[in-house]
Amino acid sequence: MLARGEAARFAGIGECAAWGEATAACRATAEPLLLAYALIGEAEALAAAGRRKDAAARLAEGSALARRVEAVPLAQEAAALARRARLPLEGDAPGRAAGEEGSGDDADATRPPDADWGPDRVSARSSCS
Repeated sequence: MLARGEAARFAGIGECAAWGEATAACRATAEPLLLAYALIGEAEALAAAGRRKDAAARLAEGSALARRVEAVPLAQEAAALARRARLPLEGDAPGRAAGEEGSGDDADATRPPDADWGPDRVSARSSCS
């Protein structure tokens, strides 16, 4: 289930659908760590497709689950995605996206905004509609 999402991310084809299917499959397993991972992957694909509202909802749920199960690296990845995609995330100041001035989170302040940092970045290309 998660492998299809990762394969779609690598290929750049069908990312939203693949991650959506992974999320649905993980919901059925009742495994919060897997579900958090799938939600964050789906959020990344949706953000790349310009579906910000949907991306923010998936990201918020995935981040909350990651924090609940104390999956610190995954929670950090969710926060990094929120900064890169400029999506709001719980704990941000109202009206600000993660990483904006005054949000209290500047861990990626030295990262160029258009840097290609590997498969965990929000891709400019998207296969979602």
